[in-house]
Amino acid sequence: AVRFDDVDVVLDDLPVSALADYLPEPPAADGLLTGTVALSGETGALLLGGDLTLAVDSGGPVSTVFEGGLSPGSAGVGFDQFRATLDPIDYAVLGRFLPAVGLTGTGQVIVDATGSLADGLAVSADVRHVAIGGEESQLKLQGNLLDAGEGQVRVDVQGDLAPLSLDALARDFEGLPVRGFVVGPWRARGLLRDLEIRADLITPEGRLEVSGTADVRDLGSRYALEAALVDFRASALTSALPDPSRFTGTLRVQGRGLDPATLQASASLDVPRGEVRGVGVDSLRAVGRVANGVLTLDTLAARVAGVALNGEGTLAADPARPAGTIRVAFESDDL
Repeated sequence: AVRFDDVDVVLDDLPVSALADYLPEPPAADGLLTGTVALSGETGALLLGGDLTLAVDSGGPVSTVFEGGLSPGSAGVGFDQFRATLDPIDYAVLGRFLPAVGLTGTGQVIVDATGSLADGLAVSADVRHVAIGGEESQLKLQGNLLDAGEGQVRVDVQGDLAPLSLDALARDFEGLPVRGFVVGPWRARGLLRDLEIRADLITPEGRLEVSGTADVRDLGSRYALEAALVDFRASALTSALPDPSRFTGTLRVQGRGLDPATLQASASLDVPRGEVRGVGVDSLRAVGRVANGVLTLDTLAARVAGVALNGEGTLAADPARPAGTIRVAFESDDL
């Protein structure tokens, strides 16, 4: 085995593409690395330390300071009390190399890791994000990752949103109809392609308990979610509802995609009580689907202020589509 005794490797505008043969996958983009890497120990149990800065033609830099143990092997890379701090970080630049990131803005990421994917990798992270509009988000997590074979990773992680800006997400993921912010604990378990997600979220507008599954390898590719609403002002999170609209009930959504033009999804809303612009809702059930840029309302059955309402029809989910029409029938014992 080769042994390093306090060896410093200095990088001066080294192209990322020059490291392609040493990376698990070819880099998705190119840039220049500058900095110093300090090596000690044998190749199978290295102690590393140093700092590196990644620069690209446009966008801010991504700088990292790191230290800890690294154990390359046939079963993958192992870590021993390894910490990496990325500060500053330009998420758009990082997204060129990791397309799944999908964010713009800047921030800081601190990651701690011990173990290996083959035997179980314990990780913790503190992720901070400042959006282009100035909204700040913070995500804390800790848990374990395990190689499940066939290129799959099994995860069991939990953490807190403290907070998560929905405005920032809506800006970077076009078509996501949300706004405001949420805070609260969450947990994710299972394979990345079918990840089980649970969260107990608090917003200024009420409480939201979320559960479901999603393929997080490609956000929006496939999801099935259920949200329990408790006196929740839903109009604060989406412009699709008149304000104020408060509901207690259950919302279920499953589908593929986030862009209204290509979204394929179905949804149902069951509300035992609520209020829309000061008018009491005694009950509400709505069932609909979105396809080809059109929202089809299959069922609308409600009782509002003693009046029974039943409706159906279509609306444009994609602004480029015709507006559509919803037909509503009213019935009251007093009429």
